[in-house]
Amino acid sequence: QLPLVRCACSRKATADAAPSSPSWETSKLRSASSIAATTSTSSVPMAALTLPQCILYVLGLPLASGLLIVRNRDRLQDDAQFKRRFGLLFKGYRPEREWWEVVVALRKVAIVAVGTFGSLLGVLSLQAMVALVIVFLSIVAHLVAKPFDVYQQKTRRLHVLECVGLAVAWGTFWGGLC
Repeated sequence: QLPLVRCACSRKATADAAPSSPSWETSKLRSASSIAATTSTSSVPMAALTLPQCILYVLGLPLASGLLIVRNRDRLQDDAQFKRRFGLLFKGYRPEREWWEVVVALRKVAIVAVGTFGSLLGVLSLQAMVALVIVFLSIVAHLVAKPFDVYQQKTRRLHVLECVGLAVAWGTFWGGLC
């Protein structure tokens, strides 16, 4: 039987169901935290299922969408059905930069990987530094590649919003170092 851990906001339910001593709640929390989540026999099949799925979804989908855009470059502007079906991947970008969404997706994957696996580096400031480097390189790549047409009003807004979003991300990670 698993111990029940109640929310602190439902004090009346806790008071009705259990003795009012704080040691009762503390002992239940200790016993709940000592339950093992997985065993060594279940971690190998779990990893065998999880790792290919992570690779397929995290890297496979952005790369497949980039391949779709590059292979159908001649259909991007003319084919209405293709535009309607896959326009989310390339609309708003300059004609030479339709594949830029792949760069954005891989940048997001890199930031999530730093957030997830960065604790393995051992030093929290090093994790924030790696994230800062990724965002800084993303800002430089965005300003050099200019994926949006800055001469049109609608896409100029996209350019500014992307720059502001990257600057906010950089400031957030910089604040993590302080």
